[in-house]
Amino acid sequence: MTTLKPRQIRAIESLARGDSQARAAEFAGVTSRTILNWLQRDREFQVELSRQREGYLRAGVTRLTGSIELAIDTLRTAAESREPVSPESVRAANHLLTHAKAFGELGALSEKLETVLQEMRELRESKREGEPWAE
Repeated sequence: MTTLKPRQIRAIESLARGDSQARAAEFAGVTSRTILNWLQRDREFQVELSRQREGYLRAGVTRLTGSIELAIDTLRTAAESREPVSPESVRAANHLLTHAKAFGELGALSEKLETVLQEMRELRESKREGEPWAE
C-alpha cells in the first residue's frame, strides 16, 4: 500500500509525462523546492516516478514499433517508384526507423545492465554470507 499523498501522486503524474519540475509543482500545488526534496529524499516517490516513467516509455515504444511496417512500406514504395512519395514522408519514415533502431539498442543495453546489476547483488549477498569471491 502506498503512503504517497495526493499531491505527490499529482506531481509524479506530471513528471512522468515529461513536465518540468516547475510545471509539476504548479500542477500538484506545491513549491519547486518540495518537488526537489521528494526527488532527492523520498524513496517511495522516486520508485513510483520511475515506475510511471517506464510505463510511458513502454507505451511510446509500442506505438513506435507499430509504425515500423508503415515506414518500411513508405521507403519500399519510394525505392520502387510505384507511386509518388513526398520527400517529407521519406524523411519521416527514415527518422522513425532510425529511432526504432536506437530504442532496440537501448533495450538490449538495458537488459545487459540489469544482468550486471543482478550479478553484483548476488556477489554482494554471497560476500555477506561469508562465501569467497568467485571470478
